[in-house]
Amino acid sequence: MYLDRTLGEAYRVIGTTTTGGVSSEMELDPSVPVGFRVVEAPLEPPQSGSLEAALIAAGFGDRITLASLRRATAAGLTFQRIRSQSGYLTCDVATAYDAIISLPRLTVQRDLGF
Repeated sequence: MYLDRTLGEAYRVIGTTTTGGVSSEMELDPSVPVGFRVVEAPLEPPQSGSLEAALIAAGFGDRITLASLRRATAAGLTFQRIRSQSGYLTCDVATAYDAIISLPRLTVQRDLGF
């Protein structure tokens, strides 16, 4: 909100996602100071209507991709879902983000200390 107010039209929201089969997830764990551990979570194939499904269908599932949602909207493409950790956000993805960086594979950092 503050950046949007300050930068106006110069402000860009860039999100990240994965077309791969693994993501990170927070698992509650009261034994660690932050109350959770970061764990590896298997992912099901992308849901219909998701940005990830569209990237795979277009042949971009196996490479790092910067997807301009402004260009997608101008071309008449819409996406109703985007991955968020091991789940999905349901929204008009192009309204929430200007661009998405999609990674074909994620790994969990195992030495975070929590």
